[in-house]
Amino acid sequence: MKDIVVLCDGSRVDELVDAFNYQFEEDANIGVLWSGMTQRYGLGVIVLECEEEAEEFLHALEKDTDIFDFSQGPEDAIYCVARANGGGSPSC
Repeated sequence: MKDIVVLCDGSRVDELVDAFNYQFEEDANIGVLWSGMTQRYGLGVIVLECEEEAEEFLHALEKDTDIFDFSQGPEDAIYCVARANGGGSPSC
């Protein structure tokens, strides 16, 4: 299993998550795992989970002007999300 981390405009996160969910409605191979915004710059972050390689989808991301950047993470990646109020340690 691999994850794809997508960066986009923070104001477009919900719209892109809806589009991804619609696109993957019939495809159990890929789905939205998590979405949110970065703390400092307010960039949109969408983490997609893939059961197998998704080369065609990655090529589509390269051409999509709504996507700032993306990265395919390792199979055993652990993502930590900082708490919104800044208190305590991040939850992983």
